[in-house]
Amino acid sequence: MQFNFVVSTNQAVASLWEESGFSIVGTLPQAFRHHALGMSTHM
Repeated sequence: MQFNFVVSTNQAVASLWEESGFSIVGTLPQAFRHHALGMSTHM
């Protein structure tokens, strides 16, 4: 199974996916601008 996109500022969801056995295989730096946290970074 592949999950295509989790914004790096959403640590709760990223952690949940990793705890469920998924792996991060790539990142898209600056692919999302959070209204309060600014541009996303890599995880």
